[in-house]
Amino acid sequence: MKKKDPWEMTKEELLKFRPPSPLVDSSLPVEALSLEGGFPRLSEYTDDYSIKAWLGYGTRFYTPSAYIRVKQGKPIKVYRATDKENYIFPGAYVSQSRKYAEEHGEAHLKGKYKILETEAYPNELIPVNPNEFYYAPDPIRWHKKIIEQALKEGKPVPPEVLRDYPDLAEKYGKAVEEREKTTREMKEKEPWKMMQEEWVQSKEKEIKQIIKKIGYWEDIPKTELEARLQSRRRELLDALLGTIRPEIKPKVEKELEEVDKALKLLRSSHKELVEQALKEGKPVPDEVLKDYPDLAEKYGRAVKELEKETLSDREMRVIERLKSLGVKIDEPPIINMVGKTKTVVGKIDNYRLNFVIGDIQKEDMEEFDTLRIDDKVLWVKKSPMLTALKEKLRRGEKKPKVMKLVPEYRGLKRFEQQDMTLTEKLQLKYLKEHGNL
Repeated sequence: MKKKDPWEMTKEELLKFRPPSPLVDSSLPVEALSLEGGFPRLSEYTDDYSIKAWLGYGTRFYTPSAYIRVKQGKPIKVYRATDKENYIFPGAYVSQSRKYAEEHGEAHLKGKYKILETEAYPNELIPVNPNEFYYAPDPIRWHKKIIEQALKEGKPVPPEVLRDYPDLAEKYGKAVEEREKTTREMKEKEPWKMMQEEWVQSKEKEIKQIIKKIGYWEDIPKTELEARLQSRRRELLDALLGTIRPEIKPKVEKELEEVDKALKLLRSSHKELVEQALKEGKPVPDEVLKDYPDLAEKYGRAVKELEKETLSDREMRVIERLKSLGVKIDEPPIINMVGKTKTVVGKIDNYRLNFVIGDIQKEDMEEFDTLRIDDKVLWVKKSPMLTALKEKLRRGEKKPKVMKLVPEYRGLKRFEQQDMTLTEKLQLKYLKEHGNL
C-alpha cells in the first residue's frame, strides 16, 4: 500500500494514522486531542526546578538556551530518531536534545535511522521523562499548516484533502490549476523535445512518484535504490513463478510493472533518447541538439546559428542587456522563432529559456509570459522550466548575501558582498556579538 505524506492525507486519515515504526512509541494523532487538559504541558510548570529537570538538568543533554526559551514561552527545537516517517506527527515521542535522539536511534533502531526535527512551543510538549516529551500540538492546525506549506512548494495536494480546508482551496486554487496544467504539458512532451535539464527534472519527479507507490521513501541514494529495486524484482518474479494465491497475483504483477518502469528510468539516457529520435527522422529542436553537437554533426542536422549580421542593432543590444542581467547566452546565439516572434536561448541557473529579442507579434502573445530580474521585466516563452524558475524565485531560494570581512590597506577593514557559507555565518555572528557591524 502506498505510504502517504501528511499533505496527501484527508483529515480523517490523519487522525487514524500511526507512524510506521517497529517501536510502538507513538500514539494516534487523535489521542493528542484527547490529551487536552489531561496531562500538564511544559508551559504549565512555573518553578525553575521542574522545568530544568524535564530538560535534563544534571545530564549531558541539558542546554541553558532551551531553558531560557521555555521560560520566555518561545519555541524550542525537538528531535526524533526514526527509520520510517518523514515528519514528526502529533502523538510522537521527541527530545529537546539531538544527541539524546541519536543515542535512542543507535540503541533501539540498530543505527538504521534518521533524525527529524521541528519547532515546538512549551504548550505543545507534555513531559514524560527527563529529555522525553510527547509532541501534542493541535492535530488539525498542524495538518493545515503542513498542507499550506505543501501548496506553497508546488506539491500536488489531492482535491479530497483540500475539501477539508476550503479556505486553502480558495486561496491556492489558481496556482494549483496552473501547476496541474504544467504537469500535464510535461507528461505530454516527448523526451527528445526537452532540453537536458528539463528532462532530468521530469525524470526525477517520475521516479519519486513510482518509488513511493511501491513503498520506498524518496531520499534513498540512486545506487542503493537501483540495488533494492533489482532485489525486489527478483523476489516478485520468484513469487509469480512459484505458488501464489490468485487474489494477490494482480497486485504482484502491478508492482513488478512499477519496478521495471523505475529501473528503466534510472538507467535511461537523454542522449540515447535524442539519438533514437534522430534515427527515426523526428524533428528534434535545435535548442536540444545544442547539448549534443556530435549528434547534430553525425546525423547532418547542423544547429541553426543566425549570424550576428542578420540581427538588427536593437536585437543585439537586447542580447547584451540579457548578458548584463546574468543570463548566459550561447556563442554564437541560438535564435528560434516562436510563431513570428524572434527569441534567443539563454540560461539562468540550470533553466534554459527562450527570451524575446524583438517585438512580440499580436498572434503570438499567448505563447509568452513575463519574468522579473532585478527591476527589469523580460518576455519569455512559456514552458515547464519557466514555471519552475518562477516558483523558485517566488519562494526566495537564493543564497543570502552578506558582507564579508576582508583585509584592507594599513590594517583597516572593509566588507564586500558575496555568497554566505556556513563559516561566514559563524564569522558574521561573532562580529555582530562583538559590535563590529
